[in-house]
Amino acid sequence: MPHNSTTQPDKVSIVIPIYNAEKTLQKSLASLKKQTYKNIQIILVDDASTDRSLKVIKNSIGSDTRFQVIHQIQNSGASAARNKGITQSTGEYLFFLDADDWLELNAIELLVELAKQTNSNFTCASHIQDLDHKSIQKEDESPSKDHVFTKKELILYIKNYLKSPYKHTLFVHCWGKLYKLNTIKTHGIQFNETLSQLEDVNFNFQYLSHCNKVAYKCAFIYHHRISLFSQSLSTMTGKESNAIKKTLTAFQAVKNFILIYDKEKLIDADREVSHLFITTMIITVIRLCKSMLNTASIETYRKIADIAKSPEVSQHLSFYTPANNESTLIPLALKTKSAFCVLISGLIRVAMLPSKK
Repeated sequence: MPHNSTTQPDKVSIVIPIYNAEKTLQKSLASLKKQTYKNIQIILVDDASTDRSLKVIKNSIGSDTRFQVIHQIQNSGASAARNKGITQSTGEYLFFLDADDWLELNAIELLVELAKQTNSNFTCASHIQDLDHKSIQKEDESPSKDHVFTKKELILYIKNYLKSPYKHTLFVHCWGKLYKLNTIKTHGIQFNETLSQLEDVNFNFQYLSHCNKVAYKCAFIYHHRISLFSQSLSTMTGKESNAIKKTLTAFQAVKNFILIYDKEKLIDADREVSHLFITTMIITVIRLCKSMLNTASIETYRKIADIAKSPEVSQHLSFYTPANNESTLIPLALKTKSAFCVLISGLIRVAMLPSKK
């Protein structure tokens, strides 16, 4: 992807992939129109929606010239939609928002202010999980105040992410972060369009490999919706085709980052990325078992069987060591390569987890 010399200083390009988001989109767009930081370009990529999303867009944006709408002829997925948005971006900075989600009204202002103060390539903050009946400030093991990571601090945070990816989540999502557009375009960084899971992780670690400075804004600026009618893919984990191989593809960018960035060799890339892979497979088993409890299906059972019998899982399993409060039964079941044993161990784990009310 060629370098774009027409980027405008201080402008933030905000890219939103949209697919059948009529129920959530109005709140998302309203939070953008009301941002205290006004120098924004808002690129809405409609990924061939079949609902009333386009009507919501038309009614919401009115005559606001900061909005640009792109129509995809066929549904190509969030990665392709984001890549299309990147090609149309003209700002100094790039920001992603999902159509399910919304921002605090000073979100962009806070990120730009810190990015300029620190001259950072990558500026991130924390987020709020908005469930149907309550909101939770997501714990992400981030610093307790505004902070610029030293290279060693960044590597140590990543090392902890590899051990507990569900706790150290600062670099898991692409949304809610401020990127330098020239860095993305100069190095040809794109979302992998073959991925519909973990594409954010893959993109972020590609990007981190070219960052000199990473800053953290100690603020909860982003609202991530987790709802029954949300288009969030988190509940679809493991259900896509070739999910196991695609997980390894996504994590290759993590390994590449470590090899480039970890000059002190604080991370054993092969061993610790293998641990991350198995942790992700165990989380996938748990989510699939939750799905089985809600709606039992042969398809879901086959996905569990795919994991149980996977040669990739078998190959990496010896590098996995469960931490306190993590399942010891599921990895034992995976060693048997029995889908039934893995299913039972997953159901037991689900029963032990606290319920979300």
